[in-house]
Amino acid sequence: MRISSPSGLPRTQPPRSARAAAGGFSVGGEAPAARAGGVAGVAGLVLPPLPLDPDEGRRRALRHGRRILDVLDDVRVATLGGDDAGRLLAGLEAELRASAPPEDERLAAILDDIRIRGEVEIAKAEVRRLSKSRSA
Repeated sequence: MRISSPSGLPRTQPPRSARAAAGGFSVGGEAPAARAGGVAGVAGLVLPPLPLDPDEGRRRALRHGRRILDVLDDVRVATLGGDDAGRLLAGLEAELRASAPPEDERLAAILDDIRIRGEVEIAKAEVRRLSKSRSA
């Protein structure tokens, strides 16, 4: 099976051998529609954003909170096991910055508590790192 282009759409430019035989790059001899063919093809693939489900923001916030709690649990296990949790803490920092607060006030308060717990873990790790560097 031969694939003619990555997207399955017809090619807008002739193959290299045809361009080389034609004497290289030339825009003047082409019709305007032929030059804009690639752009018009891509424009047809761009879709407007879908309307958000009213509960979508809540679902996103819940997933965000669960991801933070999962990373916090991984950090706890790594710390208790004596492992370096630096990579996990970097992921935790990224996750803490990742999401906007939800519109539901109760859910926002719960997420704030989860975020604070994450920030406390990051601060504790920083204190441990600084105390190790001072004692060394």
